[in-house]
Amino acid sequence: AAIDAGLGAAVAERVARPDVGAANFLLGDGDVLYAYRRGRTLHVSAQRGLVMIASEQPGDEPWQEVAEGSLLCVDAGAEPRIRWLTAPAREPLAQTA
Repeated sequence: AAIDAGLGAAVAERVARPDVGAANFLLGDGDVLYAYRRGRTLHVSAQRGLVMIASEQPGDEPWQEVAEGSLLCVDAGAEPRIRWLTAPAREPLAQTA
């Protein structure tokens, strides 16, 4: 939770600056993967026990576009879990079998 809060605060501080352009990023440590979207497209898909993140929607698989300004976290485990740390109003991500 401390890392979530610290990363969220760092992102908020950085994007508050008027000179910040596009800044998508992925950050992970083997147990947790963070993804942030600003200025470029970013998509997420959860299916067959996997969570995938891509800048462009590949193929016809079900993907959800990550809303501009969103920071999400994927927790590792037998059933990976997506947590939205910051996100404008959006539809919940549908997980498929």
